[in-house]
Amino acid sequence: MRADWPREADLSVRIGRKAAAPANDELKSAGLAVGPLGVGAIAVALLVAACGSQATPSVATSPAPGGSASASPSVASADIVIRDANVLTMDDTAPHAQAVAITGDRIVAVGSNDEVAKLAGAGTSVVSLGGLTLTPGFIDAHQHRIGDGPSQLGLEPKQLVDAAISQGWTMIDELYVDQGRLDQLRDLDGSGVLRLRVNAYLPVQENSPEGKLLGDYYAAYKSGQEISPHLRVAGLKVFTDYNNAKILLWKQADLNAFLLARHQEGWHLAIKTVSTKSLAMILKAAAAMKAADPGAVDARTRLEHMLFATADQIAQEKDLGLVPMINFNNPGQLVGQPDVAELIASEPAGSYVPWRDVFAAGLPAAGISGSPSFYADEPSGAPFGSPMHLIYQGVTRVGNLGVKSPASLLNETVTAEQAMRAHTINAARATFQEADLGSIAAGKLADLVVLSADPLAVPAAQINEIDVLMTMVGGKVEWCAPGSQAACPVPRAGGGSGTPAPSGALPGPSGTNVAPTATVTASSELGDRKATNVSDGSDAYWKAAGLAPQWVQLELPGPTDLAAIRLWVAQDPGGPSVHEMWIQRSGTQLELVKTFDGTTNEGDVLVYQPAQPMGGVTLVRVVTTSLDNLFPAWHEIELIAP
Repeated sequence: MRADWPREADLSVRIGRKAAAPANDELKSAGLAVGPLGVGAIAVALLVAACGSQATPSVATSPAPGGSASASPSVASADIVIRDANVLTMDDTAPHAQAVAITGDRIVAVGSNDEVAKLAGAGTSVVSLGGLTLTPGFIDAHQHRIGDGPSQLGLEPKQLVDAAISQGWTMIDELYVDQGRLDQLRDLDGSGVLRLRVNAYLPVQENSPEGKLLGDYYAAYKSGQEISPHLRVAGLKVFTDYNNAKILLWKQADLNAFLLARHQEGWHLAIKTVSTKSLAMILKAAAAMKAADPGAVDARTRLEHMLFATADQIAQEKDLGLVPMINFNNPGQLVGQPDVAELIASEPAGSYVPWRDVFAAGLPAAGISGSPSFYADEPSGAPFGSPMHLIYQGVTRVGNLGVKSPASLLNETVTAEQAMRAHTINAARATFQEADLGSIAAGKLADLVVLSADPLAVPAAQINEIDVLMTMVGGKVEWCAPGSQAACPVPRAGGGSGTPAPSGALPGPSGTNVAPTATVTASSELGDRKATNVSDGSDAYWKAAGLAPQWVQLELPGPTDLAAIRLWVAQDPGGPSVHEMWIQRSGTQLELVKTFDGTTNEGDVLVYQPAQPMGGVTLVRVVTTSLDNLFPAWHEIELIAP
């Protein structure tokens, strides 16, 4: 330790790292020169248990319990290995597994503990779930959280996104995204708010009694177009009826022509239907599409809501390749709604919410919540519109606030596995994304959820009591439930180009880095050097857009005990600096816990380790008050839970 660095006994430590590569010109011109980074090389090695032998080129191919192992070819040491898990893969070729390996944003192996352990190297983050359940990330295939949530629930988009992620949603389909809403979603993604995947369906009409067409603004886009990292245009939304089908918005010939034209332009079509009358029109239009283009049976035209369908119509849907989008919450939550009762009375007997018949016919129905419609603040159990609540409702047909469906509807309940598939692999298929999402298999994106229990094994009533402990999107932990840090992987140490990780173990207690679960903001940020870079484990880093004083802060999802805080210095050339560390506990004001005052250099690590863990921390703010004419920056900030 250098003499010019003051140190409080047993409280803080400064560790030097190897010299960084020469700073690049772009950073020099901005006032802070930092060598090429490998923040994928963050030193979390001491936080994770290296499991098994050194990495081998690929995973073994002997069968795993409940199925066979799968692995991407030529995989070296993985970033993350999750083991000792009850893995519900939703992959028919291997429905169950014990372990999963992840590199970057993709799954590289699925199989038994022994098979996947071969991909755990010295820098791998290894998490033992101790028998907890690991599932694919859940997909809400039709909802309006971001579009309608602010006006209906009085919440900001960030609050709505954070809530969805904490419930286990990793992708949502927004079903009314006009140009203004598309611009808003792009901006939300650019600001770091959109931390889950969003499929946007662009409406062709107003949702009104007239169903007025909105013009061809959608011609500037195409199905499957990536707008920003988390935002994708998935298709077009078409309304066929209004006011519970009392008003039909199309003449048959016009609907036929419109849908065929959009299909020929390559658009994926999502068509609303809440009656057998509007469904009959859609079936005729789909048959006309098939006659003009036999390949239309592979177009996966979606039937949004599909409250009613007769047995003959279900058979036609199968023949035409249509995809029912079904609300597992509707049978219970619509009990007692006068307009729905009137609609049921006008429809063929037995045609209302025939979900069991849909699955029996082999249709790959996808699950939807419709949130925030019919929102209710559930006093206990899984929240309204959450995956666990919807699966519970599919199995029991219990409505909002415990309202029970009439006995006449209980012969159309579904199994927990059918409901799970509807919100995973079937929902991914409904947007042509099943090659990347919806199941746990090598090569797919690492969108994963850890549950406190197995929804396929517990009694139906207990499904609603299952907690989401971790939500991962693309290999990054976006939600870690308070007290569940042991179930949440941390970024990998080592393995990147640029600034190397320090040799040996960092000082301070071992534990779990919970920074990836925090919401990160800053006093300013320069270009793409976003504040969120301090906790993402990537090659990116945060840099302020001005001279000190500047701050960056991490807001945790709930009160969390912290054993240590580590700061990875981004500063070239080195020189004098002053950094203040503030924390906020639940219900209290910010308090200054440490001031670092001395000389710092690129790659140094500053560690604050109190004698006892800091209890109930909800926010950590690092304020750089002096930095010798440089713009403050940090590679990473680690918040270490015991």
